[in-house]
Amino acid sequence: MGWQVGGQIEDGRRQGPIGQGVGPTECHDLRRAELGCARAPSPPGWGDPGDRSLLAALLILLAMVAVVILLNPGRDGFAWFNRLRRPAWLTFERLIPPIWLLIYACFYASALLAWNAGSRWDRMAGYLLVLVLVQSYTWLICRTRSLRSGTLVGLAGWIVGVALAIAVAPLAALLLIPYLLWSPVGTFVTWRMERLNR
Repeated sequence: MGWQVGGQIEDGRRQGPIGQGVGPTECHDLRRAELGCARAPSPPGWGDPGDRSLLAALLILLAMVAVVILLNPGRDGFAWFNRLRRPAWLTFERLIPPIWLLIYACFYASALLAWNAGSRWDRMAGYLLVLVLVQSYTWLICRTRSLRSGTLVGLAGWIVGVALAIAVAPLAALLLIPYLLWSPVGTFVTWRMERLNR
């Protein structure tokens, strides 16, 4: 039975424009619109943009969880930190954990958007650096028993965060605003605590 691809049938081969036969195996070499050939589905894998986006989402989440776990101070460190004197106006301390959860959620979404916008490893290194600086705040204070180290780390994280917001896409930068607004507050609180606990 002949094979018809939009022209005459001749023993399973179509006569090309210069008389050369074109069979099914050569179909991909000619214009698909002319021959009516369907593209074969690509095999499953990470080559699809949707799959790459999912993989990036998982890797960014795993990196964030790993940094939080590795730079989490121990119970003794937290106990020491909780015994420090606070400014009298710091009445919203119980809201700080949910504020940071919101900041981390925005940070995660920002990193994912930045990756999907350009797949730039240098941008991801910037996000990782900010995350390490942010998470190092309490860990470093508790390890060194020095509030000044927390003040310096907080300031460094904010500076790197500003540079990162300038470098990434506008929507990704917008999601960094909660961190950029809150970080100076935390740094100022630490600076005031340093003066109260001399």
